[in-house]
Amino acid sequence: MRYKHHIIPFHEWKRRINLKATYKNKDFNAPDNVVWLTLEQHIQVHQLLYELNKSIFDQMAYLGLMGNIGKEEIQRRLVSYTNTGRSYTPEQRQAQLERGCKLKGIPRPEVRGYRHTDAWKRERSLERMGNKYSAGKRSVEQNLAKSKLMKIQSLTQVTCPHCHKNGKILNMSRYHFNYCKQK
Repeated sequence: MRYKHHIIPFHEWKRRINLKATYKNKDFNAPDNVVWLTLEQHIQVHQLLYELNKSIFDQMAYLGLMGNIGKEEIQRRLVSYTNTGRSYTPEQRQAQLERGCKLKGIPRPEVRGYRHTDAWKRERSLERMGNKYSAGKRSVEQNLAKSKLMKIQSLTQVTCPHCHKNGKILNMSRYHFNYCKQK
C-alpha cells in the first residue's frame, strides 16, 4: 500500500511559505511537493525529520505511524505543546469564557471560576432548603450529633477476625471483614 507524503510538511509550509494555507491548498498539494511511500518508508522519513529538526509534529507522526500512541493522545500532546507558555490578555480570557458558556449551554454565572454574589448564594441556599439531602433539612443539634458520630468512627480501631490486622473502622470495613483476602 502506498501513502501520500508531502516533501514540505504542512506545519513547515505554514511557517515558511503561507501562514493562511489549508490542507486543500493547490500549491501545497502540487505534484512537486508530493511523494508516494510505503508504510516503512513513511515511518523512516518522519523519524529522520524528527532527528534533524526536533519538531514535535514529526515526532507525533512517527509515534502514531509506529502505533505507539493513538490519535487522541497525539491530539492531546499537540494541543498541550501549542498552548505551552502562551499568555492571554484579559479580553481573550473573557472571550474564551463566553464561548465556553455558549458551547456548554450554561448561563454566565454558573461558569467555574466566577465569583457569585451574596444574593445569588442566598437564593441557591433557599432552593436547597427543601432538598432532603441538603444540610438545611437537619437541625444544628442533628448536625453536631452526626459530626460527633463521624469523629468517633474515624478514630475507632478494630481488628479483622481473618487476618488479625488493626486499623480504623472506616478503612477496615472497606478492605477487611467480609472482603478480607484471607477469608
